[in-house]
Amino acid sequence: MPHAFVTGATGFLGQNLVRLLLEDGFQVTALYRSDASLAAFEGLPVHWVRGSVTDEQSLLRGLPHDVDVVFHAAGNTSQWRREYPLQYDVNVHGTRHMVRAALARRARRFVHTSSIAAFGIQNQPFDESTPSNAATCGQHYSWTKWLGEEEVRRACRDEGLRAVILNPAHIVGPYDTHNWVRLFVSVYRDDLPAIPPGFGRFAHARDIARAHITAADKGRAGENYLLGGPEASFLEFINTIQQVMGKRLSKRATSAWVLRLAEPLFRVQSLFTGQQPRLTPDLVKLLIKQVHSSDAKAERELDFRPVSILQQVEDTYAWLRETGQLA
Repeated sequence: MPHAFVTGATGFLGQNLVRLLLEDGFQVTALYRSDASLAAFEGLPVHWVRGSVTDEQSLLRGLPHDVDVVFHAAGNTSQWRREYPLQYDVNVHGTRHMVRAALARRARRFVHTSSIAAFGIQNQPFDESTPSNAATCGQHYSWTKWLGEEEVRRACRDEGLRAVILNPAHIVGPYDTHNWVRLFVSVYRDDLPAIPPGFGRFAHARDIARAHITAADKGRAGENYLLGGPEASFLEFINTIQQVMGKRLSKRATSAWVLRLAEPLFRVQSLFTGQQPRLTPDLVKLLIKQVHSSDAKAERELDFRPVSILQQVEDTYAWLRETGQLA
């Protein structure tokens, strides 16, 4: 029975990954923070160890010796300036800590969950050979994910870590509680403030999780793999949600300049609520950009075969209804 160690296990992708690992016959040891709920895993044979990627000693205590593969899926995806210090600590220092622990405990393989954002803002179609501009694109999340990759690449080059870096685009599916699922809730409640004019790629969380497991076996050490999925504009994606929910279809996207003008208003509102604004400068950049990436390498080397956007939306909507989150 192969043994996997998973960080970020209680998160969106992590929950899908842990379940798929168990289905595939893995023994799973998973890291959880003291404030995380494990209720969703009740009855599943997961060995839990308490700790945090920001605490290297907790990783050394929790990571078994000679584990077959480390899946480092923990990350901070916030687009809010107030979260920047924590985001840097988790995405950069946390990755450095996990790499060091994996080397110290002689992990056989290391699969690092990065993001398509680590390539920065690309204005042309791109693939894994395209140089990243994350350091200059003005998105803090992109910069921290690229720096996290640099920690992994350095360990591959200098210390022999057998690591693979995966770069998912937009992930959709069950167990999402605060990412694209917020869009589903807004459509369901007829509370959609705007439709972004951007264009991206969308993949089912289960397909991304499957690519992680395949990468542990087939991925080439030191290599990046873009995991995009089907292409769609945000209007087309939202129309698919509306179609599945039986809602009237929206006709057009909101202009980018409208989003830029609205962003400061949400920022002021957050001063009174203390909550993350619905729009931030970083989020506006994300929602108006056109992402045209290539899945060819992952299709060729990782057998990446993502399902349609319709299937992604149907599965997410079914899960939301089953768990009562649309009430």
